[in-house]
Amino acid sequence: MPCVRILNVSRVPLPPGPYPPPGDTVRLSFFDTVWVAFPPIQRLFLYPDATLPFASIVDSLKSSLSRTLPLFHPFGGNLTYLPASGDAVIYCSTSAARGVAFLEAESDLDIRRLAQDETHDLESFLQLVPDLGGVRELPVQVLAVQVTEFAGGGVAVGLAAHHAVTDGKGIWRFVESWAAACRGRGDPPGPTPLHDRAVVRHRTGDEIARLFLRRMAPELPKVSEINR
Repeated sequence: MPCVRILNVSRVPLPPGPYPPPGDTVRLSFFDTVWVAFPPIQRLFLYPDATLPFASIVDSLKSSLSRTLPLFHPFGGNLTYLPASGDAVIYCSTSAARGVAFLEAESDLDIRRLAQDETHDLESFLQLVPDLGGVRELPVQVLAVQVTEFAGGGVAVGLAAHHAVTDGKGIWRFVESWAAACRGRGDPPGPTPLHDRAVVRHRTGDEIARLFLRRMAPELPKVSEINR
């Protein structure tokens, strides 16, 4: 039987724009489209000593996530395929984007064992990270968050982000900014993130991006996920 039970699913909407360039439609570059069929990036944070009420933790995480999204507006969008042009884009408009899925869960797992085991319990870890619905068909949401309360105390925060939209460094920058907002710090750490793929200039860049997209996912909008 599953050790983790989903109690509630809500969405943290993307605040209205205007957004910095390229605005509410972000076209993927040829650096991005090669990742369209790869599994999502997943991150898991375990807090064995969390003492605040779970409802307070959830409220704080959701409100700070809402404040962080304007800096990372593609993370609140939907990755979509445009058959007319052959492009893959991230729609970030409030009318088209579904925002970030936010799951609240409970578990009877022992968080201290999970945090201390030399051999990680992969099956349990995967239950603590949200499912983006795979990358089996576009459109798909870019980011999902799961917060899990443990019966014996402690909290886990899991994230899943589409690999075509961000990489490992990008998701860490997002987490750092979200953490700063959650702690009440006004300015996020580091430089302001840049999401404009137009700075990647190549004479035939658009054609290369479409070529990579066709090769990685020849049956779009259906996608056959690549196992790493």
